[in-house]
Amino acid sequence: MAKHIIVTTELPAVIKGDADWRIYRPLQLPNGVTCLLVHDKESKTTACSVSIGIGASADPRSLSGLAHFTEHMCFLGSEAYPEENAFKSYLSSHGGRSNASTSMSATTYKFDILAAHAEKVVDIFSNFFIAPLFTESGTAREVNAVDSENSKNESNDGRRRLQILKALADPTHHYSKFSTGNAKTLSVPLGTPSKDSSGDNVDEKKDDGGECINSNNDAHNASFVREALLAFHRRHYTPDNMTVAIVGPQDLDTLEDWIVPRFAKVKNNWNVKGLGKDRGNVLAQGEMSAAENFVEESAYDAPNDSFNGHSSEETDVHAMWNPAFHPGNQNGKWPVLLTTRPLQSVRKCYMYFPLPPTRSMGGQSPYSLLTHLLGHEGKGSCFAVLQDAGLVDSISAGARLSDQDQSLMQIYIALTEKGEGQWEDVVRTIFEYCRLMHQTAKLASASGCSNSNGNDSKTQSEALETLKRVWNELIAVRAINFHQTSPSNAYAFAPGVASNVRVFGTEKCISSGKLLDQTVDTLPLTHFLSFLEKLTPENCIIERCSQMAWDEKMGMVADQDSGIFGFQKEKWYGVEYHVSPIDSSVVEDWREGKKTQLSTSSDKGTPRRSDFASDTLHLPHKNRYIPQDLTLCKDLPIEAREGGPHISKQLQPPTLLRDNDFGRLWHKLDDRYCLPKSSISFLIRNGAVQSAWDDANNCWNYNSDSAMHTSLLLDSFYDGMAQETYDAGLAGLYWSLSKSSMGLTFKFSGYSQHLTDFALQMMRKFFTDQNQTSKDVDVNGNSFLCERHLATNKDRIIRHLKSYFKSKRADSYASYYTDFLLSSRGDGIDNSLRSAKAVTLDSLNEHYMLLSGMKGTHVDCLFSGNVSDMEAKRFFDGAENIMNDANQRYKKKEEPKSQKYDLGPFSRRLKPGEDIHLHFQSDNKEEQNGAVLMTFQSSSLPGFKGLKLSSKESLRQSAAIRTICHMLREPLFNQLRTKEQLGYIVSSYYNVGFSSHSAPVLESPEALDESNISTATTSIDSIVVNVLSKKVPPPILTQRIDEFLSSFRERLSNIPEDEIKSHTDALSKKLLKPKQKLYEETSMHFQKICKYSPEVFDSTKQLRTSELPWDSAKELASSIKELDRVDLMNAWDNIVSGKKRSRVVSHVYGKTFPLSLNSADLSKNIVNLKSLNDIKVKRNVLSQFSGMTESSRVSMMTRLLQRKNAAAIGLAAGAGLLLYTFLGGSGTSSDRTSNSISSRSKMTYKS
Repeated sequence: MAKHIIVTTELPAVIKGDADWRIYRPLQLPNGVTCLLVHDKESKTTACSVSIGIGASADPRSLSGLAHFTEHMCFLGSEAYPEENAFKSYLSSHGGRSNASTSMSATTYKFDILAAHAEKVVDIFSNFFIAPLFTESGTAREVNAVDSENSKNESNDGRRRLQILKALADPTHHYSKFSTGNAKTLSVPLGTPSKDSSGDNVDEKKDDGGECINSNNDAHNASFVREALLAFHRRHYTPDNMTVAIVGPQDLDTLEDWIVPRFAKVKNNWNVKGLGKDRGNVLAQGEMSAAENFVEESAYDAPNDSFNGHSSEETDVHAMWNPAFHPGNQNGKWPVLLTTRPLQSVRKCYMYFPLPPTRSMGGQSPYSLLTHLLGHEGKGSCFAVLQDAGLVDSISAGARLSDQDQSLMQIYIALTEKGEGQWEDVVRTIFEYCRLMHQTAKLASASGCSNSNGNDSKTQSEALETLKRVWNELIAVRAINFHQTSPSNAYAFAPGVASNVRVFGTEKCISSGKLLDQTVDTLPLTHFLSFLEKLTPENCIIERCSQMAWDEKMGMVADQDSGIFGFQKEKWYGVEYHVSPIDSSVVEDWREGKKTQLSTSSDKGTPRRSDFASDTLHLPHKNRYIPQDLTLCKDLPIEAREGGPHISKQLQPPTLLRDNDFGRLWHKLDDRYCLPKSSISFLIRNGAVQSAWDDANNCWNYNSDSAMHTSLLLDSFYDGMAQETYDAGLAGLYWSLSKSSMGLTFKFSGYSQHLTDFALQMMRKFFTDQNQTSKDVDVNGNSFLCERHLATNKDRIIRHLKSYFKSKRADSYASYYTDFLLSSRGDGIDNSLRSAKAVTLDSLNEHYMLLSGMKGTHVDCLFSGNVSDMEAKRFFDGAENIMNDANQRYKKKEEPKSQKYDLGPFSRRLKPGEDIHLHFQSDNKEEQNGAVLMTFQSSSLPGFKGLKLSSKESLRQSAAIRTICHMLREPLFNQLRTKEQLGYIVSSYYNVGFSSHSAPVLESPEALDESNISTATTSIDSIVVNVLSKKVPPPILTQRIDEFLSSFRERLSNIPEDEIKSHTDALSKKLLKPKQKLYEETSMHFQKICKYSPEVFDSTKQLRTSELPWDSAKELASSIKELDRVDLMNAWDNIVSGKKRSRVVSHVYGKTFPLSLNSADLSKNIVNLKSLNDIKVKRNVLSQFSGMTESSRVSMMTRLLQRKNAAAIGLAAGAGLLLYTFLGGSGTSSDRTSNSISSRSKMTYKS
């Protein structure tokens, strides 16, 4: 029983799924705060979230971004905890994290922390909402963070289009407000008097954006904005507008004792009649200050977004409807065409339909059925018809907006090159499908009418049965997913459930949208029909988003009515767009429904006009993939089958079931999650995926042509399977096919009943169903290798490559250039572009046959989850037969090529003491920010892989590097972001890379021929610092980072031991957090199998499974707990500040501070590279990260000697010298054996 004495009100119990082990307690405090307490026995962390039912819709128009600014300021201290970084510092020391977000209708805060340390941070957190400080100095500084965040968004296509959409909205509607804010909008607003020292009003000035600023009195600006922040917090952060959710392993009474007394202190401090009480700067008793006036006047702009307990039957949605978008905004001339110019090279079309709000409708909302049908990709759908005609890549439908007073349906269409030229035909087809749905719904609604004749009655009944079947499938699938999904982690769950409690109430905070209260007989036919009547051209905005569309408008004569139509410029970002009415003949065509049989040939001509065949456009057929058998595997013990999830149970490694020439099959029967789901991961080690064989050197060389052909092959396969596999995806069966440096990887996951057959079907489609590879292949043929799929994906890749350097953020480019130096095997974007342009259908077919017919490929397969070993073997045997058939069909005459060695990731080792600075100008013309990405590589020791594969020195250093990164994050953020305000993005993190290379098999190094050469994968630790800023040039950013790192070393040398222990304890516990999802466990195990199984594969072809690093996380956690200050200082001096440190500093320059001749640091020890060619030259002198230190070699040889019996000790010791030189040892021994090694060492991956 809880200890507090505050009386709370019990709220309706939470409806939860069968697989949800959590226990819920919803309650309401006397002050009106709604709380949801969640006991999660499996969680190792405690997460808490607060959702405030107000957002940017309530911003004063003269202080745009105030809600967002308030969110920022809440983190910077309270009366109880005045230190600005008290919250983040405590979180950082105890394995925590936090974030917040502001939307138009809500503001959400969240954190999580290791459970043992949760109570104090709950106290700090609660004071955000009780008495925040909003200091003047913090206000003056943090506005720069808001401004930096906004500048980050200005080069983002999604954000730019959002601002254009807002510009089309009713200017008096709350949705039209600018939500982010910037330094200009968060200054003194228009109409606010400012006085100089003499008491006279100072003249106001307007900036270019139309906002009034007072540049003569910055102190007054900051003071007024602070008043407005405090007023906004008082007005909207009230108890009745607040929902709190806390999730943790603590019992419910403990959670209640933490939450209730603290959040009961939140008061409603906004009383209009009594505003004069305890206020500074109010005009008189009962009157509001200017800041409070601004806040109060705009408060009523936003609709009430919180749950009111009314059912759908009690709510008139049309009475609530207040659309931001309506024809009156454009003088009643809908439909209108909006044309936007993206930074990325895309071909997109959007259709927007303003519709009534649906939140209060619950399960009777027609959105589920509408979006399901419009976004369907199966046979007979809009997508299927348009894809077969070569006009679209994808179609999706959903709610672009879903507010309390409106909704906006969006249909998104990714066009092909051909489709962009025929976009009107694409839109026509969408409207045709809408009419098909409307006609079906009308027939269904008339079913059973007494005045229907026999034929009409049959047609009406069929229409009703079709809609009921589709509706029933939706209900079934959502119910299965709801009951057969285990809970997500607490940090992800808490903010979502807090928001849902506020919007949907406690009872349906988890089940809302899952249709649990619906049946086949509750088909929302009336609402469905009503909404379909609004899916017409007269209620639609069409957006074309592409360079081609923009160029078309640029070539037209300007429209006369420049106020509404023609070229416009969005106010906040200055983004240009074009609005125009659509030709009446086109609209009439869409409206009347002239039916079109679209051409399926590859030409770009106009489609043939004729009636659709009866089977061309139709509603979906029955979904055969919906699982009927959800039982658990009979091989599981009864206690595992009946006892529910056992997430805390220790993770066991998979078992090796098969090990033969074809490959290895691993199996893991799930006894932790106890769900009817399984997962298959299937790696085909094949060098031809992204390499070409070098006969002269007997090795695989990376080849951009091979890599590009594989990419286009896989993309074409995705396109070819889209229609066929869509139903499977709806029913919870998922698949992917990807390429990597190791080869091709198939992944399948979902409900167990159909998974094996589905996986084999997909593999068969890829390897054996290619009967046609013709330019004129019929759309109903089996082949995915056709001109249509190739043209679509080739166009997409070429456009992506061409616009790559023109559309991304500066820090993305900084990462690209660093990777180009350290891990790329290719020659850059231009070379990839050349490769893409050169691909033909014939060359793609040749590459396909090379991959499918390659001899000597080797497979690693992991089948885990609710699956028996017999079923796993059935799949493995089936996959072997499929691949053997393909090998026979496409086999070549040449000898088999090795597929086992040198296939894997690649990294270069920096030389000790090397300091490389990269300098590049961003080609994104909208990018104001510059960026610095600073990477410190641990080049002296390889990273830790596992006790059987790494030295103790590697373990100790990896543990120290991870701990340093854990300790570095918050002080770096506090200094460079919070105090110096260098930019919105300030982060540091631990990064691990990998590099695969040839190595001798340890059991028999005395016989170094090809049969005894294996692949070793080396781990590389790095410390990374990333800053995005428009405040100072990138070289100055580097100086500031270096200054901080220098001061941090001093801090590290003096930090109390108990603080070190808090970090090491927190990090070790985080590493040991149990996996909560099957895919997380499978991914971890499969990565280890792929990376390390070749390394422990010995000459007898027996796998030493115990040497795979299954328990590396435990070993790391144990080592981290033993670290002391000396370990951390040694690692810091080796990696970050010592003379032998190795680092790369990537500078990217934005338009605020462009790259100049004097940008580079000319210090003696710095190597400056300013072009891709410079980087290529430097790459040639860097060696692959592929060796061991002398100590690790000695350690490994010691373990090798321990395996040998006494009679073999002398032989093994001699082999140790040979192993040392093979792995890169130096000295006279290497000279003596170099000739014997040279022929063996050619088995390398040339870079």
